[in-house]
Amino acid sequence: DLGTLAGQPDSKVWSRRHEYERRITHDPGPDFLFDAEWVGLASTTERIYSSPDVFRERRSRTTYNHAADPLQPPQPSTTLEEGWLDVSGDERCSITSYADNPADGMFVYPQVNKKVAGDCSSTQVLTMSETYYDGSTTLGAPPSRGNPTRQRTLIADGRWSETTTSFDELGRPVKVTDPRNAETTTAYAVASGAPAMQIPTRMTVTNALGHQTVTSFHPE
Repeated sequence: DLGTLAGQPDSKVWSRRHEYERRITHDPGPDFLFDAEWVGLASTTERIYSSPDVFRERRSRTTYNHAADPLQPPQPSTTLEEGWLDVSGDERCSITSYADNPADGMFVYPQVNKKVAGDCSSTQVLTMSETYYDGSTTLGAPPSRGNPTRQRTLIADGRWSETTTSFDELGRPVKVTDPRNAETTTAYAVASGAPAMQIPTRMTVTNALGHQTVTSFHPE
């Protein structure tokens, strides 16, 4: 971005630079001109005007998993927020692990999202959440349909807030139970005589107090 500094118009006051990681995911052989490639954001650096000829910088860096297996899609596993580069102590890192199912080609299903103070090796947890899929009670179990049926958020040491969700055969949420065991249900209605998988013409959401919100849709 440009602005006026010390009477000089069009002076640089802020800039952002992105750097990327590149991987060859498939080499089709010498008969093809191009390989199949994957490109992901590796770092972002911001420079912000502080004083004449002085810019402060802050930066974030992202790493990806599956580096040893080009057939599996890279997924962001850590993002280190380095904060201001001229000071220390403002770093934090977001760490994500996944419940993959390579046999069915199912990836990018987070199982644990965690943010820690300091670098990515820190054990000082700031926030953490867990996601379980398709009714499993085992964290990290491979999903079969990919429905997040249980989600937990860490409140304090050993204390968790938990929400569960039930889905119908079409993958639509039909019941959500919140951390206080209050239930919210959703019912889907289709046109008379239509199959259940048709786009619904009415959706009724009922909360734990019995209050309903009804949404009608114009049939195609």
